[in-house]
Amino acid sequence: MGIYKRYATRSLLMLIVGMHLGGCSYLQIFRDKGNDYLLAERMPATEIPDTLDSPPFNDVMIIPEVVDSRGILGRQFKLPLPDPLSSSYGVDKIVIRKLGDNHWIFLDAPTASIWPRLREFFIENNLDIGIENPGQGIIETEWLVSRNGSSDQVYESLTSGKAKFDSRSSIESRLRMQVAPGVRHESSEVRIQYMQTNLGNEDKEALIWSSGSHADSAEIIAVEDKVLTELAHYLGETINQSSTISLLAGRIASEARAVLMPDKVKPILKYSLDFDRTWSTVGSALGAAGIEIEDRDRTSALYYILYDDRLEKEDGFFSRLFSRDEDVSKEEANRYLIRVDKLDDDVQVTVHKNASMLADAEFAERLLKIIKEYST
Repeated sequence: MGIYKRYATRSLLMLIVGMHLGGCSYLQIFRDKGNDYLLAERMPATEIPDTLDSPPFNDVMIIPEVVDSRGILGRQFKLPLPDPLSSSYGVDKIVIRKLGDNHWIFLDAPTASIWPRLREFFIENNLDIGIENPGQGIIETEWLVSRNGSSDQVYESLTSGKAKFDSRSSIESRLRMQVAPGVRHESSEVRIQYMQTNLGNEDKEALIWSSGSHADSAEIIAVEDKVLTELAHYLGETINQSSTISLLAGRIASEARAVLMPDKVKPILKYSLDFDRTWSTVGSALGAAGIEIEDRDRTSALYYILYDDRLEKEDGFFSRLFSRDEDVSKEEANRYLIRVDKLDDDVQVTVHKNASMLADAEFAERLLKIIKEYST
């Protein structure tokens, strides 16, 4: 035991002496280096002598120009940790949305991951594909012989695979599916169009798709609704059964349909949608985010909301957790106006404290981010 004590004492003494001799070099190991990149300087590009071949150089780490739209240059911030990357590739939300006569399926999944299942729906239901363009997100069927009647009868006839042998078949039908990125990031929207003509019509190839379901008859809209409902059920049952993706469908060209534009005075959430769709989207987003709508004025394009911005402060995790249990009365909560304005081809959403004053810019940006996140 005595030998062990002497050995331990000697080891501890040697460690202390080593730390003392190492001095700053030892402490350097534990120095916080998180902000060292701020001290980095830009180095000049490598110059190749004229006597040597000069291969082309591509700068893969271009430093973009900083646009200080928020007016925060020179200020210091304590940034929270980024949100963790999701490890789930499943689709949790499949909803049929309707606005007037327009109807579509909303999915919380990118177009690349849902395209294979959309294609399989047509194949498994005997809907022969005539045109398939994943790069544009389009599938069109051939002209399919079917019975006429109710939407259920038409759909059953189309998918039976036996309609061409049915003496009761009197029409030819065609379906068109369009998938596009949704308003929310990494989401998709699927639409169905349907047309029909009399069996044997020699001019059927001259028929063109209408600009929207609202231009069609009630019978046409009913069939579109039926196909869309069946497609939504099919996706709900099969979408998470495979991790197959389509690289071509992932390249569907589409500008962001909801863009947040920061500003030190008046941040704006811009939607590339028509006014009716934007008005409905903002109202649904506020409701989905749990933000109370006191009143709404469709004529003046205003939502009157109650919102306790203390819940959005960058407090610690436990502070945010327990603050949600506080009973915040309407008198303590803050009232704001959400304004929806049509401007050229876009619709802009802004936050106001009252009819004559904008809301604080930082707060407005946080609130607009919430609306954008819950937009469908």
